[in-house]
Amino acid sequence: KSSGLRSVAVVTGSNKGIGLSIVRALCKQFEGDVYVTARDKTRGEEAVKTLASEGLKSKFHQLDINDINSIIKAAAFFKDTYGGVDVLVNNAGIAFKGKQVDLMLHQKEKKRRRRRAGLLFQGGARFKGGTCASLTAALLHSPPLSSPTPPLSSALLHSDSLPLQL
Repeated sequence: KSSGLRSVAVVTGSNKGIGLSIVRALCKQFEGDVYVTARDKTRGEEAVKTLASEGLKSKFHQLDINDINSIIKAAAFFKDTYGGVDVLVNNAGIAFKGKQVDLMLHQKEKKRRRRRAGLLFQGGARFKGGTCASLTAALLHSPPLSSPTPPLSSALLHSDSLPLQL
């Protein structure tokens, strides 16, 4: 970069699952610093240690997408440290439990917060001509119709073998 600052990739909600797999792939392919983010500091730091045991270098920054102060703090950190963000993968999820009818308003508000958080983080950290990807999925808590389905974790078993293209 002409500014002399290192490039940086940030993956929200990346202490496990798909997010951790994305960080793993970025560590192998991205020329710059790669950040694991998570609500829970201990879990995030454990993810960094797991990656280090695989010979991969990543860093951790605490980020809770449901906490506006956490978002502001993270955005300021990346702006001050790197001059912005080169790659942002918006992976952090929000779990909804309960009856579907009772959750509609709650779910709508949480989604609105997540969008607002993403926009604030993107605007606050300022992209340096980079890329933003937002991942979204829905998993309903409902009984199986006729036969059991494999748990979501089964679908993630092969996620580390998927190529990452920037």
